[in-house]
Amino acid sequence: MKRILKFCFFIYRKLLKQLFLSSYNLLNALPRGRFATSDGLDEIFGKTTQINLDLTPMKFHSPNWITRYRAKTILSKEPETIAWINSMEEGSILWDIGANVGTFSIIAAIRKINVVAVEPSFMNIELLNRNVISNEVTDLVTVIPIGLGSKTAMVDFFMTSSYFTWGGAHNSLGSNVGAGGKSLKDALRTRAICFSVDRLVEVLNLPSPQHLKIDVDGLEIEVLKGAPNTLKKIKTVLVEVDSEFSGHVAGVEEILKSNGLIKFSSGAVSNGSHNQIWQRED
Repeated sequence: MKRILKFCFFIYRKLLKQLFLSSYNLLNALPRGRFATSDGLDEIFGKTTQINLDLTPMKFHSPNWITRYRAKTILSKEPETIAWINSMEEGSILWDIGANVGTFSIIAAIRKINVVAVEPSFMNIELLNRNVISNEVTDLVTVIPIGLGSKTAMVDFFMTSSYFTWGGAHNSLGSNVGAGGKSLKDALRTRAICFSVDRLVEVLNLPSPQHLKIDVDGLEIEVLKGAPNTLKKIKTVLVEVDSEFSGHVAGVEEILKSNGLIKFSSGAVSNGSHNQIWQRED
């Protein structure tokens, strides 16, 4: 029965998609129709999903299902991340590495925390900036449209074809690595700029982070390797680790422990991944 329902839903989705495309093509064929469809697309990208953080409304641009899902689950999917952000002092400096469309960056900014949001996906950067503007936190969030790793160089950037959309994840910078350490399936490859954390601080004269959030789909160790100077002074780190990726958990823990940090807590994310929160040992 489940297979039948799944198949029916698949057919229904295909039919709706074709109906949408046929309507789009028909409107485009009409006199000045392209202006109308352009206006319509602007309206779609202007649509937002509102989520209330305590008594503060947050707006997240949600032109497709995945961005709407990210907005709707922001307060329930990773409660340990929300609690971690809430523990920071007002005026603190947080680097959100792998910010995606900026859901956690926005929460931090609303808490009056200064955020450097780093995101290499050209599709996510658009919505990240829209979300910063719509939530009126432009003075608190600095968007950096590049990726971070262990070195500063031009590298390959891989994007999973099935997530090649706004709000998509499972991207990889410098090497084709995905969930569990396996290669991304049907990956699309472009070229991108990669900086190390320490080099980015130096070149752009950015404030060194007091708190680091690292969620880069299996390349967390590479980011940590590029931050030896930063880690000497960091207060806390939230990092996603993948227990199904051989050596990933141990590699992350080795770097953080060697820099005087102790594991404070751990919370499940999905499919063998979980968030670890580390803090400086007193």
